[in-house]
Amino acid sequence: MKQATPIQTPIEPEEEGSDLEYLDVLQELRKFSINGQSGLYFGPSSNIYFIRKMMATTDSNTRHPANKKWTIQPWEADDIKRPHFMFPEPDLLEDLLSIYFAHHPTCLPLLHEPSFRKDVASGLHYVDTSFGACLLHVCAIASRLSTDPRVYLDGKTQSSAGWKYFSQTSSISRSIFRTPTLYDVQFCCLSAEYILGTSAPQAGWSAIGLGMRLAVELGYHRHRPQRPTVQSECEKRVFWILLFLDRHCSIYHGRPFCIRDEDFDVELPIDCDDEYWETGNPDTDFKQPPGRLSHLGAFLHHLRLSTVISFAMRTLYGIRKSKKAAGLTTNAMDDSVSIIDSMLNSWFNAIPPHLRWEPSSDPNPYFAESAMLYMSYYMLQMLVHRPFIHKTTPQSLPSSAICTNAARSLSRLLECWSQRKLVSSFVVNMSAFVAGIILIMNIRKRRATNPAYRGQDLEALYRCLRVLQCVEARYSVCGRLIHTLQVLADLPCSDSSSSSPDSNGSGSGSSNNDMSSVHVMSGYVLSGRDVPDFAELDPTLFGLAPPEERWSEVDLSLFDEEAMNVWAVPPGGGGGGGDSWIDWNGYVNAMDVLQ
Repeated sequence: MKQATPIQTPIEPEEEGSDLEYLDVLQELRKFSINGQSGLYFGPSSNIYFIRKMMATTDSNTRHPANKKWTIQPWEADDIKRPHFMFPEPDLLEDLLSIYFAHHPTCLPLLHEPSFRKDVASGLHYVDTSFGACLLHVCAIASRLSTDPRVYLDGKTQSSAGWKYFSQTSSISRSIFRTPTLYDVQFCCLSAEYILGTSAPQAGWSAIGLGMRLAVELGYHRHRPQRPTVQSECEKRVFWILLFLDRHCSIYHGRPFCIRDEDFDVELPIDCDDEYWETGNPDTDFKQPPGRLSHLGAFLHHLRLSTVISFAMRTLYGIRKSKKAAGLTTNAMDDSVSIIDSMLNSWFNAIPPHLRWEPSSDPNPYFAESAMLYMSYYMLQMLVHRPFIHKTTPQSLPSSAICTNAARSLSRLLECWSQRKLVSSFVVNMSAFVAGIILIMNIRKRRATNPAYRGQDLEALYRCLRVLQCVEARYSVCGRLIHTLQVLADLPCSDSSSSSPDSNGSGSGSSNNDMSSVHVMSGYVLSGRDVPDFAELDPTLFGLAPPEERWSEVDLSLFDEEAMNVWAVPPGGGGGGGDSWIDWNGYVNAMDVLQ
């Protein structure tokens, strides 16, 4: 059955009120709850929700008191003996906290620094197991950036950095009857972040799933109309970071999401830096001072890509059953690519001015944030168009060209990232790997006709290898990624930098750092139908107005079914022969220069 187009209908006042009725359920549940189970989320389909409705509409006079509190059986409540954590020495602990908060708020602003440091200073980690586990994970993550030998297991093996802290929490057994806390959810986030850099990064996906289950159990996925507090903002942050990790890890591993877009309505975190949350004046709390840009803005804009990833996974990578249920055919999938390209371009055009990529030697306080946005953009372009490269459809050749251009651009961006010695992350490492795979595909095709090929794609591949090699000693997964790329490209499995295609150094120094002209407006492959209303297509823009895309300057009549066939033959009349790939690359490069 073909999926119906969603109709925008006004919400009646009763319906809008009932959508927030779960807040009253949370409050009234304490009257009947099992000890320790209050404050959990129960949705409209639950029996508790219906009982509340029944009590509100019928006579509530009963002969039996309802104020009895049921308790958990003692054998069910028995927790395993509290572990004895071994925290870093005070001076090392302070150094690791400084390292963590100096770097990680840029990409994953999970923790509120003032309140977290306050809890550490009060010794909360000695009495609260959940908070202690969070602190150990913070130390484990920061250890990968520390040069202190005390963070290594044996004092010298860099790949073991932080393991002595992370491994202490692996034996924690939380009673399933105990209500989870914010620290438990944050623990899952931190655990996943550390695992994603180990030799088995796929285990991080499971940690993310556990964290999302706990977050939903606590109702973090629902909108709460209240004044912001430190607690409520931390709850929103932990949910959105779990969603961010889930979307990225799921598309990397080809697995379903933990939660669908239509199952949550929590608003985005407030665009305000940590130091302005509590100012002592209620009128200025949680308000960024005028004229001062927030470092959270890049992460918030990054979150808006989650909708594009979700749409791509449903339409391009869904299993046959889900595609059939949605009425997707081969032609419909081609149309979906055009829609996704439009969504990507709208997102790209809406990047705030201070986060636009401007490579220069001048210090830019937002360089890391800007680079992360562009990395995700190019990587998502490749993941969207990659399924069509090996298909015999009009979309295959333009998709190949788009992937190639995005991979080359991403390799130059990653080189700038590495030259500035910025902090690596799972997104950075996987971006290098995804780009490397596309480049290797081109190299293998070119070697079929020219076995001695050593052109720009090989040079770009070496950039990706060098980026991974810079962090290989600290991130175990990077060694495996490097080896995979070297084997696929038939390169010596040794020091990638020593095998640069140009021995005089031009292999790394000749790269063009000016990326202002490499943005591919991939939406030039249209489907012949009117461009969809982006506001209706993507109802989860979270207050972001869709930018003007200048479609009025394009004659849409040019993109009919007959015109689409033009893409089947490369410019210059190559006819799909041996020179067609070179013609396509030259054509796309020419488009870049014109733009």
